[in-house]
This record gives sequence, C-alpha cells and structure tokens, in this order.
Amino acid sequence: MKIEILDKSRINIDLKASEVVKKQHWLSRKWKVDKKSYGITAQITLASKDLKDVKHLLRDHKVPIYFTDQLIALTINKAKIKFGKPTLVNKALSKLTNFNLDSTIGSKFRGLILMIVNKYFQGQWKEKDDKKLFGHSIEEMARVFTTKKEIMLMINPRVSGAAFEVKLTGRDDFVKNAIVVDKKEQELHMALTAAIGIVKIDKREMMNYIKQTNDLINPYLKIKSKSKFIKKMADMQLVSKAVLNTDSSKISLYNRLIRLMRNYDPVMQSVNIPHKAKNADRRITTCATELMYFSAASYLLYNRLYKLTKKIKDWKLTGKIAHYKTLVEAKNKLFNNIFKPLMYKYRDDYHKRNKAVTVAPYSYWTQSFYADAYFSETIYKELQKEGI
Repeated sequence: MKIEILDKSRINIDLKASEVVKKQHWLSRKWKVDKKSYGITAQITLASKDLKDVKHLLRDHKVPIYFTDQLIALTINKAKIKFGKPTLVNKALSKLTNFNLDSTIGSKFRGLILMIVNKYFQGQWKEKDDKKLFGHSIEEMARVFTTKKEIMLMINPRVSGAAFEVKLTGRDDFVKNAIVVDKKEQELHMALTAAIGIVKIDKREMMNYIKQTNDLINPYLKIKSKSKFIKKMADMQLVSKAVLNTDSSKISLYNRLIRLMRNYDPVMQSVNIPHKAKNADRRITTCATELMYFSAASYLLYNRLYKLTKKIKDWKLTGKIAHYKTLVEAKNKLFNNIFKPLMYKYRDDYHKRNKAVTVAPYSYWTQSFYADAYFSETIYKELQKEGI
C-alpha cells in the first residue's frame, strides 16, 4: 500500500495485491508461474463533521452507541481498479472503473461501494463460532459508518488504552486544526486532547474521606441521651471537623471535598460553586465516572449532616446547639450546589449511553468502556433513590 499526500485535505491511496499460481503442465511436466495483479487507486478528501449534523444520514448500523461527536468524513473523489492479468476483457474493465466519482455516473458507483462497505461492517455485529467479540477489530481504533456519499470514521476515545481518552483537538473544524499534513515530507500528524479520569491517589483519598465521614458523624447519630448529645456537641469538634476548618493540616470534610474537586476542572464546571478553571479545554471522560465518585462522596456527607440536623430539630435543640445554622447551610450547599448538579449532568449527558453500553453485545467498540459504564450506572441507580 502506498499513501501519497497531495495537499492539506487530499490523500491518494494506492493499494496493490498479487495472486501467484504455480501450475504443472500435464504433458511436459514443466512448472509455470502465473501472476495476476490487482489494484485500487483512490483519491480521498478529508473533512470535519459533527454527529448531530449527519446522524440522520448514516446508513443503518447495529448498536448505535457514539463515544464522541467528532466524525472524520472521507469522500472518494476518484477511483481506479486494475483487474488481474492484462487480457482484453480486464483492460476493458479497468478502463470502465476509472471513475471520476464526482460525476453523475461516478456518484452512483460510489454509493454502491459505500453500501457494500456498510454491509460488510454491519455483518460483523453477530455472534461468531470462534466466540470472538462482536464487530470488527478495527473498531478498537475507530468505528466505520457510511452515508450515500462518504465514509465516516469515529475515533475510539480509548484507542491508546483505558488510562486516558483522546479526541482530536479543536471544536469546529478539527480536521483542519488537529490534522497536519506535510506534502514535502509525506507525513501526517494528529493533535490530540486527552481526558483523564480519577487518578489512583485521589480514589484512595476518596475512600479515606468516606470512612472518616462515617467515623466522625455516626457516633453522634447513635447517642440516645439528649443531655449527653448536648454535651458532646458543645465541644465544637464535629462542626469544626465537618465544616469549618480551612487549615490544610486539619481541613474539614466539606472543604476537603471542594479541594479534591478542584483537581478536576470539568467536575467543578458542573457544580454551582464559583471556580475559574485552570484548563477549560479539559473534558469529562466518556463514562463520567468522576461525576459519580463526587456525587457519592458529596451525598454521604450531606446525608450524615441531614440526619444530624434532623435529630437536633426533632429534639428541639436548635437554640442550644452552637453552629446549628452552619450545619444546615453546609447540608443545603452539598445537596443543591454539588450533589444535584452532578446528578443532573450525568442524567442528561451520560446515563442513556452508559445504560446502552451495559446491555449491548460485548464488542471491540464497547469492551474498554464496559466496566466504567457499569460502575457509573450502579452508583447512579443507588443515588436516584433520593428522588433526583
């Protein structure tokens, strides 16, 4: 295969194959080598497409799960096919298939080719005797769709593995912004933007946070004696450790959660807390596990503060417990400014797709997303019980 870069948006692909057959003459017993050469030469134009603009144009395809809104459109403008040995018939066929596909007849031929391409890839989405994954192995890198005029490539965000996700740089014409072609050196370069989920050290910190939240507040919830409860609350340890402390050496659970969230600009941009993003180009990962991590952590502290303030109110101690209003304010902020926005963001933008991934056939396209989609959906369903 030979690839030639013609200019910034046009590429020429020359694909050649040979069939070599060795035959022995039945009378002379001499061996004869018969070589047949086949080839396809195609000139392709690249363009940026947004999924919402072309989704209705895509031919029928199995498992309509889209992990990005970016599509690279490949338009075949010219095609030439070489058929086997240079016989009279094959020469005639080769001339007939030397098409300018932008012409009326050529566009019909292109439509036929794209229909065959689509049928081939959709035919891979079935159960196979060798128990391989559904779909085609190329979908670990990109999914192939077609319209009547174009091949559409959707890059798999986890083409380089599950550690981080990539997409082409640029919001509008990302092919122009992210794909750089060097005609002189015959090189093609891609600029990618990465999205990183919750890192291991922060997952560990989240687990410590959950444990310490329960360790701090649960003992107060278990106190049966009103007088003992008043005495326990009077030392200010709970309100300081839960809400007030801002010193980094003994930071409160509430401020600790905010500090941890600040490591993830897309999460902070999803909540109602004033925050200037350090990197506004960062984005939430495909399965939005970071939204569910922080939803669960914020809900836990909210829930414990809710139970605590309800206990104070039920025992008619609102005037006797210092900083009762502070606890109520923190509880409300956790629920209305953090927990609810994160849940709404997940529900509106990620829930439908993650649910589809968990029930779809296990495939080359979805396999690296399944565990994270299942995790996010499980947490979401549990938290949904709060009426969100």
